[in-house]
Amino acid sequence: MKRIAAILAAVLALTLIGGCGSSNVPVKITNDLGAWNIEEIYIDPSDSPWGENRISSILEPGEDVTIRVPGGTYDIRLVDE
Repeated sequence: MKRIAAILAAVLALTLIGGCGSSNVPVKITNDLGAWNIEEIYIDPSDSPWGENRISSILEPGEDVTIRVPGGTYDIRLVDE
């Protein structure tokens, strides 16, 4: 159930990013997976291959990170442990 919540949060973020034109947009990702760590976060334009991991350290449960990206249409991939 928590993984579904993380996926829904990513879809919401994609919707918000897509409607913002060319300005930089903050994307806040909160780890609400209970006992699972998020080890990697990828946010890349939908028409591009996956780029580099956007976080330098593990995102533990309850922690959050904000990543700024230019407006556009993106895919988001979260990798848990």
